[in-house]
Amino acid sequence: MSRVMQLAVRYLVSAEAPVHPSLVWSKVRQQYPVTDERYPTVDDEWAAATNGKTTAEQTLRWTSSELVRAGWLAKTPEGWLATGVGEWSLREYPDPVSWRKEAGRRYADYRRDRDQFDLVEAELAAVPAGYWVRAGDLAESADLPAERIVHYLVGSRPEGWFRALDVGGRLPRDAHATERERAVWLGLLEADGIDIVTGRADALRQLAGADLRAVVGEADGGDDDVAGVLETEQARRAWLVRPPSRRDAVRGEWLPDAVCALPVDLLPQLRPGTGRSVVADAVEATYPKRRSDQRLRLVDDIYAFLSRISIGDLVLTNFGADFYVGEITGSPYYFRNPESPAGAVLELRRTVRWRNPRDPLDFADDLSGPLAAAVAVPDQSVIDLSDFLPELVGRVQGEALTLSGLAAGGIVNVGAGEARGPSADPTMAAAGLLNVGDDRLEALAARLHVDDDWLRRCLRLLRLKPQMIFQGPPGTGKTFVARELALHLTGQKRENIAFVQFHPAYSYEDFIQGYRPRGEAGGDGSIRFELVSGPLVRLAQAAEEHPDEPFFVIIDEINRGNLAKIFGELYFLLEYRDEVAYLLYRQEDGRPFSLPKNLFILGTMNTADRSISRLDAAVRRRFHFVTLDPAEEPTRSLLRTWLTAQSLSAQPADVLDELNRRLDAKDGFTGSRVGPAYLMKTELYADGIDAGLDLVWLTQIEPLLEEYFYGDDETDVHHEFGLDALRQTAIPPQSAGA
Repeated sequence: MSRVMQLAVRYLVSAEAPVHPSLVWSKVRQQYPVTDERYPTVDDEWAAATNGKTTAEQTLRWTSSELVRAGWLAKTPEGWLATGVGEWSLREYPDPVSWRKEAGRRYADYRRDRDQFDLVEAELAAVPAGYWVRAGDLAESADLPAERIVHYLVGSRPEGWFRALDVGGRLPRDAHATERERAVWLGLLEADGIDIVTGRADALRQLAGADLRAVVGEADGGDDDVAGVLETEQARRAWLVRPPSRRDAVRGEWLPDAVCALPVDLLPQLRPGTGRSVVADAVEATYPKRRSDQRLRLVDDIYAFLSRISIGDLVLTNFGADFYVGEITGSPYYFRNPESPAGAVLELRRTVRWRNPRDPLDFADDLSGPLAAAVAVPDQSVIDLSDFLPELVGRVQGEALTLSGLAAGGIVNVGAGEARGPSADPTMAAAGLLNVGDDRLEALAARLHVDDDWLRRCLRLLRLKPQMIFQGPPGTGKTFVARELALHLTGQKRENIAFVQFHPAYSYEDFIQGYRPRGEAGGDGSIRFELVSGPLVRLAQAAEEHPDEPFFVIIDEINRGNLAKIFGELYFLLEYRDEVAYLLYRQEDGRPFSLPKNLFILGTMNTADRSISRLDAAVRRRFHFVTLDPAEEPTRSLLRTWLTAQSLSAQPADVLDELNRRLDAKDGFTGSRVGPAYLMKTELYADGIDAGLDLVWLTQIEPLLEEYFYGDDETDVHHEFGLDALRQTAIPPQSAGA
């Protein structure tokens, strides 16, 4: 009997598909070795073993149940198949007798612990679609070894068996899954609505142990715990759903209507829970002319909104710098929006309970740096923010966001004109993206402490040529001006701005696109490379999709990079915005690349850094240059204006003026004046003006001057330009007062 059963499993291991039991028996009869003259056939041997009460084939079918409980054999509607555990058992126990003995022991263990295995099956059956559990949690709940549970599940295959995984969403190591078994297993998970990334289930879809017990009514509280299981932080996710940029959808529709939405016009209507592959097929058929990376992002957005976002998840959206947090309360449904300027556009919608409709979070003040960076991704409409779930929960009135809390506290929706915030009109008119009203221009000028006319000049230059570089010595506020200008013109939309830092190691692959290693490639240990778009291409694609909004790439210290190496085809496109060029690494669809007219490039350049070469003529022809010099406006009076606004003494401005006067008078000095930004920090003067000046002079300004006069043995920087020497001769202008 032992040899017959082992022969059956060996045959199934070699089979390419499940095999009908009668065919299994036929193959065993052909391969069975005759070793006892008393029993010329396997039928004779088994008849003797069972006293003739059953046939050998019947005995095989009955005893195969032992192999199923051991996890070595699985019975499917298509037939029998050997599991990965069964294949492992043949290597572990090659002798038929010891192999059969081990199978019998495992079956006896199952019969002894049947109640515990029934509990495991009940827990798995109760796991909602789209979630998985750790085999270790099942083992802890049933008080059984995880290995036994995994082996039992791959053999018996009860409802939801494939949802039992290892830490991190990997297929259980104890399953010894074959490649064929692995493909089937991952396919079942994906069909269940669980994302598969690099061969693992989405870790955020794990149902933790306490919630697992609550699902089957084991936890204290009974039905209330069951209903609340998906509200726990372990099962919850958080998402950014970005509104369409062409109108104020958030305050005009989403908040008053208690919804969020994703435009899906032209696409066929897909049911909630649809798998990613089906969504991808629909997008491919509907938008064959779009670039492959655009289609991929659209698939990600639709699949997430349709099948990954769940009731109880948090949702974040924004209007400019104002961010609103809510909780998903309904399944996705289709809605044809008559308010759309493009006509009745079809949308996917979900109902939302908005928690802070009258008190939005501020991008700069309320979001942590990592969260701010995550929501600033320009080219994705739906972004998974689950890593920031605790922060988002804590940000809204310090209350835990649960369905029960929402129901108890109640939600008051806000009308289109009731939401607060300085960014009341973040979307520029299509006819002139940089046309800014006088009131908004004056507000920006006041923030920058510059003259209105200077700002108008900058805007005029950008309209003539959408590339501009702010150049000047250190401390003149080049980066600050570039960032504030971009923020103001985009209506505080951080997702419309990409900030990059050039340096000698920065390359074309970093800025535009290049191949990068990505994750795991499979079992052979090789590395998979993907074509990854850099900040310029990603922002250009976002600008192309939202032509009525301005987008800005800010390049800090642009002259520190090898521009010919970094820009590549961009040299041509910067000058000819109406033309196209083929990038070095082409997309699979072979489409050319162009720079949208609503994409502006701002750079900063330190003119005092002698370690780098100046820009060549080709770059200078493609950019406007705006100089920020301490000897000229608006920089010359910047510090004095700022000190007045802060109600501080004019002494720092007097000392800086004297320093720059001495530098100008220094024979042979070829360096630059010192900018005012070093002295424009309110916290610097917390212990008084003198203490603040002493600190910044010792740690920043004198080291800068030492660099200016490096190699000049005749100049004593501390003696000539030290703070004590400057204070003795600094005479404030009469208009400045004391």
